[in-house]
Amino acid sequence: MRMTADFAFGLVAVLLGLAAYITARGFPSPPGPYPGPGLFPQLLGLALAATGLALAIRGWKEGPRQPSKKPLSWRSWASHLAVIAAVLGYLAAAPRIGFLLAAFGLLAATMLCFGAPPRRALPVAAVTALSAFLLFGKALRVPLPPGPWGW
Repeated sequence: MRMTADFAFGLVAVLLGLAAYITARGFPSPPGPYPGPGLFPQLLGLALAATGLALAIRGWKEGPRQPSKKPLSWRSWASHLAVIAAVLGYLAAAPRIGFLLAAFGLLAATMLCFGAPPRRALPVAAVTALSAFLLFGKALRVPLPPGPWGW
């Protein structure tokens, strides 16, 4: 068998996506034509399963790769650890400063850690955070941490 990391992780993603989809199907539905709380978890579960399937197929077709003899650099490790720190920072800061500022900080920090120039990272982080806030917080009425300003 041509087991590769992409193939294995793809199969795990398919299984997790299907489990999320099946679990979300059991969520209660409101009366009428309105979508229930299981809609987005079902969509995300299907998306995860589809991308996992694509990854598994690619891993199967490519086969095992030659291992790289070059060790990971300290900068690479630091960037990955910075992403974890940014997510933990978001979790700690969001209830205090609100979704908009915390999401902006998370996005900007991760883009800057991976080498995006500030003139690109900051506007993209601002537009993405605002778009997520308008879509989820306003249009879909998902409760997001308001922060001290109430928005």
